[in-house]
Amino acid sequence: KNNIEPRKQNGRRITTAETIPLVQYALAGDLAFKIGKTMAELQMGGVCLSSIPPSWIDVEFRKRDNPDDYGFDATIDHVSVAPIISLVNSSRFIATPCMSVTDKGGVNINADVSAMAIATGCQARKLVFLSDVDGVLVDGEVVSVLTDIEIPQLIKDGKVTDGMQVKLESCLEALDEGVRRIHLINGFKSGALAREIYDPIGAGTMILRAADKDRYIKELDLNKT
Repeated sequence: KNNIEPRKQNGRRITTAETIPLVQYALAGDLAFKIGKTMAELQMGGVCLSSIPPSWIDVEFRKRDNPDDYGFDATIDHVSVAPIISLVNSSRFIATPCMSVTDKGGVNINADVSAMAIATGCQARKLVFLSDVDGVLVDGEVVSVLTDIEIPQLIKDGKVTDGMQVKLESCLEALDEGVRRIHLINGFKSGALAREIYDPIGAGTMILRAADKDRYIKELDLNKT
């Protein structure tokens, strides 16, 4: 609507002084209100935050190859678990945009990076990414299971690029930090999340360590019997 062309670098959005107000409007304003409205309609006892609270995370501005191309983007340097758990224990559901507040104002954080950092900081066993794709596509087909050993080769071969590359890089970091299983599913498909949680074989792509793949196959065999 503002005739501003989105800019990205290696799959990550570049947020400038011109675009940060639009990001704040879209995420902290319009989308946050819609999520809060939907929770009210579903009588779902939850909270919708306008940003990731500064007490939850420490952020640092993302470095650029070109200093003239500096924007309002940040990465998460540290996660404080106690205030997150405190709110989780008092609420059934928490929604927060991938933004935070610094002494320089609002900053945009890649959504996948935000999810990964909070999940690993809280030592979550499972991390689920909901997006508008069915999972990791390789040669036009959804890969049901991927391991940490296979992902770097897919990136090197150019099989996954842009936003999916960023997502998979976050997945690798999450596995390294202790998350056991990661699921990439299409949130626009009815029942996709329930199927991922309750069915032996989910609706999208599951990512895990190569060392845990045999255990997963044994689980599938047990469910079949």
